[in-house]
Amino acid sequence: MEKRDELITIIMPVYNVKEYISACVDSVINQTYRYFELILVDDGSTDKSGTICDEYAQKDSRISAIHKENGGVSDARNIAIPLAKGNYICFVDPDDILAPTYLQKLHETMIESGADLVACNYHSFYDGDVIPEDIGKGTHETLVITEKEMEDEAFAAEYTVRMVIPINKMYKRCIFDKIKYPVGKIHEDAYVYHHMLHEVQKVVYISDILYYYRLRKNSITNSGFKIKELEDSMGAVIDRIDFYHGLGKQRLTDIAIDGYLYFLWRNIDIMKKEGIKDYKELIKPYIRIFRNKIRYLKVSKDYPLKKLLKMYYIAYLKTDY
Repeated sequence: MEKRDELITIIMPVYNVKEYISACVDSVINQTYRYFELILVDDGSTDKSGTICDEYAQKDSRISAIHKENGGVSDARNIAIPLAKGNYICFVDPDDILAPTYLQKLHETMIESGADLVACNYHSFYDGDVIPEDIGKGTHETLVITEKEMEDEAFAAEYTVRMVIPINKMYKRCIFDKIKYPVGKIHEDAYVYHHMLHEVQKVVYISDILYYYRLRKNSITNSGFKIKELEDSMGAVIDRIDFYHGLGKQRLTDIAIDGYLYFLWRNIDIMKKEGIKDYKELIKPYIRIFRNKIRYLKVSKDYPLKKLLKMYYIAYLKTDY
């Protein structure tokens, strides 16, 4: 095996996380797999995060620090990817923690299975919680996802979050020869996942809990409803519908349209809970889009006439949103 095949590039966008970044970088340094490089991308931090990045880069030759104007997590990843020297890439958020065997187990699975993408399970913890020492211990299960299953079943509720988020995975670097993260989107991962599945041949999911995801009150994903949240979450599913329809993949188009309705209901529910009084006005454009997209549906053994008629009822006759 050549050196490049062994090297793993870890890309970490950094923005105003001075309280957390040291614990995260230390969890990278303490990996049992030692042959890695860590690219810290300081995305215009206004606290001491950039200085901390420089301090780590000076102490460890495997670590480099880049400083740029604030452009968001997608922009930070896009800038770092062409600089990656490894044949494999992992994305890590600077307020999270890696299990010591994170790189080792993902890399071993990648090599043994011949996969293009390997995902692991993760544990969410609230800021201030102590991660149990025995977390993740237990049965090791491996799910090999074939080409059909990748695009057909990976969007099922059981796996969709685990598979769409970018942080619990190891990717072959070549995947990003054709794919870039959309800049300025909250749900940037949801915009690229279906494109990624189309590019790869094999995905492996392992049940080991190797990534610890910190929940913070002021983080993007935990800061309450925003109109941009509605726009970006629905925009990602619209992109997925159009992508599969353009490829002529009817079953995947059906699944994507079902997903559109799921996220529409989800956004309506969130707005109701947060007391957004004009939520019906906010969803009107998305109801119109829904009416346009259901024209792509066709009756089949997987999509019976009864279900198709229900979709048209929701689009044109239902009023109690």
